Amino acid sequence: MRKFFILTAIFGLLLSSMVFANLPTKDIVPGKSVGGLKLGTSAKEIKKMMGEPDKVEKGEAGQKYFVYNYNKDKKREYGFMLTIEDDILITIFVFDKNFLAPGGIKVGASAMKIQEKYKDQIDKKYYIMQKNDLGGSDIIFPRIGIGFMVKSDAKAGEDLITNIMILEPIPDWTQK
Repeated sequence: MRKFFILTAIFGLLLSSMVFANLPTKDIVPGKSVGGLKLGTSAKEIKKMMGEPDKVEKGEAGQKYFVYNYNKDKKREYGFMLTIEDDILITIFVFDKNFLAPGGIKVGASAMKIQEKYKDQIDKKYYIMQKNDLGGSDIIFPRIGIGFMVKSDAKAGEDLITNIMILEPIPDWTQK
């Protein structure tokens, strides 16, 4: 009987670690979710779904950043940084090449894909583009709830996407 309880406990631990290992999908839905992890999810639910973060950093005005690093041993097959404010997920930063946004856009892809997919937003000037402190540029589409960090890659000879950001959309946003 005791062996049964020990085996059940071990199986439960193995099963729970497998649940945390991967997210249900590899889809990025602008303004909503990444891999099934949705904006608006509580920090408690995030930890239940994904396990404890590898690192927690303090941000501005009481924000926290949960950092989940890709593990080579396949216990976690993604790399994210999540912005938590008032115990709620408000931004997802994707550093993983396996997640796919509409238009075939993913980390490591050419920045030209952004221009192709979001041409209408660019033509209407519904975007923000600015240099960042990491030697690249940020391109954010507030109306849709998606942004990209791009950086020049000398080896590739073009700008590449280094991360994708999902945030709450602002449907009536315009440049001021």
